[in-house]
Amino acid sequence: VVKKKKEYLALAKADCNKAIDLKPDLAEAYDSRAVCYRKMAEEETDEEKKKKYIALAEADEKKYKELTGGKKK
Repeated sequence: VVKKKKEYLALAKADCNKAIDLKPDLAEAYDSRAVCYRKMAEEETDEEKKKKYIALAEADEKKYKELTGGKKK
């Protein structure tokens, strides 16, 4: 079950990456990718990888705020 969840998160993250590649100012894609990274961190047992995912989520959350003027959906 955990392996499937990780696979689905990786696919969702890939979709977000593609959306960002196509439209770099699409705030929702950064927000969605941040959610993916947060969920990936929750599933991760390796502390270094967990920290990496959290840092990536924080970077995407910052980008989302920059693009929306700090407004949440």
